[in-house]
Amino acid sequence: MKVFTLITCFLLLSTGVIFGQKIKEKDRTNFEILSNQKDSAALELALFNKDYDAAAVLSYRLLVNDEKNIKSLYKLAEIHFSGKKFNLAINSCRNIITLDSLNVKAFKLAARSFINLKQGESAAGVYQLMYSRFNEVNYLYEKAIVQFNNKQNKESLSTLSAILSDTTSLTKTIEITNKNENNKVTKQNIPIEAAAYNVAGYILLQEKNYKLAKVQFEASIKISPEFIFANNNLRKVLTLEAEPKTPDAGKTK
Repeated sequence: MKVFTLITCFLLLSTGVIFGQKIKEKDRTNFEILSNQKDSAALELALFNKDYDAAAVLSYRLLVNDEKNIKSLYKLAEIHFSGKKFNLAINSCRNIITLDSLNVKAFKLAARSFINLKQGESAAGVYQLMYSRFNEVNYLYEKAIVQFNNKQNKESLSTLSAILSDTTSLTKTIEITNKNENNKVTKQNIPIEAAAYNVAGYILLQEKNYKLAKVQFEASIKISPEFIFANNNLRKVLTLEAEPKTPDAGKTK
């Protein structure tokens, strides 16, 4: 008898009938709106307090009835990223890109998540895909930097060469941040071609190929004479070139 009563109650609730009274659709809609408003307010409070686990739960609740809402999906991805749940952030970005294959923000956040996971090759792959999809040479530059930071000098030089072959690399700029010895931060908008020459030169400088490094820095400065990094690097390589060669250990005169 108890089982029958429970089943009957469930059926009545699921069909919107309680004690013979049907719940009005308008009331149901109003209840859902109020519930969403409460969840949204709680979400903002959780974010304010940097409680990213609670914020993620609330985001999922808001997505239950609107699972294809790209704005809400991106907010969830950002919450996972802020909470250092980078794999979950990547999954959320994948869901967004499935719905919107041209969502630049999702691509960028996915790449940053891979970088934080120290998965440089995956991050470089995302930037390569972005370059192919959006034809923006700055994404190739980001790829080259990821490869450089991942100590993939050969691959980075290959990407930098592709940048220099792109005719837009001279007209497109990238913001470079520099901090001097007094910790004063300056920012420069540098043509990507000049930035690419500078990175290539720095790689060659690390490999002690001073002659070719100098050529790269000079090419960078020719394009952007005020480029701080390129000028500093050129001075460094000229200093190293001028240093006397140390005789091999044990070699007799």
